Amino acid sequence: MQAADKRGYPLNDWLLVLSELSGAPFEVEWVSMDLVGTPIGQRIKLPKSWSTLEEGLDSVCKENGLTFDKNPFSITVRPTDERFAAAIDSLLDLSDLADGSDSAVQTARFLLGQQEGDPSKVSIPSEAGPQQLAGLVCESIRRIRGKGGKVSDKSLSRWAGPFERQVAQWPALADGVSGAERLQSSAFVTLLRQIAKQNGATCYINWQDVAMQDLSPTDDFLPDTGEGSSAASAVRSVLEPQKLHVRVVDSGHWWVGSQASFDRFPVVVWFAKADDPAAMSQRVGKILQGAAVNEDLLGAVTVDEVSNKCIAIMPRYLLRQLPRLLEQTP
Repeated sequence: MQAADKRGYPLNDWLLVLSELSGAPFEVEWVSMDLVGTPIGQRIKLPKSWSTLEEGLDSVCKENGLTFDKNPFSITVRPTDERFAAAIDSLLDLSDLADGSDSAVQTARFLLGQQEGDPSKVSIPSEAGPQQLAGLVCESIRRIRGKGGKVSDKSLSRWAGPFERQVAQWPALADGVSGAERLQSSAFVTLLRQIAKQNGATCYINWQDVAMQDLSPTDDFLPDTGEGSSAASAVRSVLEPQKLHVRVVDSGHWWVGSQASFDRFPVVVWFAKADDPAAMSQRVGKILQGAAVNEDLLGAVTVDEVSNKCIAIMPRYLLRQLPRLLEQTP
């Protein structure tokens, strides 16, 4: 197996091919990949010879600073521990903000709920998820202060950004082309990979959500495709009965999973257009308090003293409702 393109084959698409060949879900830690600077759509050179899927995967990982974990029901590809740790160390080091570094640390620690440890630096959480969020928060503080970031703008925009932009991000797939009419059924993962590719996107699949529907990568489906059938209607006919859906992350990426998983994703937003940042912080704070579960807040909000911008962390379901809630909150 070799890619026709001399530049290689997109990493995430190749993992979907492995899912087709093996029937086992192959996935990537998307946020971690973005934070270390290896987009999931990055083209990789495939090994010249490999007799097993594991041998091929091991070769690709070693070539690209990655590793993989064998989970009970899936294979997860991620940056090596050393590479990810180095990226997090760099992102959480706010000394590049010069004279404003102390206040930047205070802003980050407040948003992350860090009350223990050295107050002069952002503490590194013990688990990967909170580490990812800490990295996104520190990158967001750099952006609101007009400083160059350590993560590309394109990668960061998938997980953080101005409120007005983020509230409209990740819409459900509504159009697109479905490709030629299919005369025979195809594997679930094959359908999604091929239709996404025809629309210039790589398709990330949340395999945990898929597994909860007792769905395998190789289960066969025959959706309506061809003239008069959009990509949205074709994949909807496959996914809706499974309580799954597709969201357009950006022009080059689709995300497949459940509404519940999407709703839980944390997002970092800042209110660049707020005339009164302190008042906005108070209003968002009231909304977070109102949405608290057993008195545990679902996010945090504050005003960064150097940029004088309101910045917050919240789950995407709350972000989706925020325009309406702000209108109702004095």
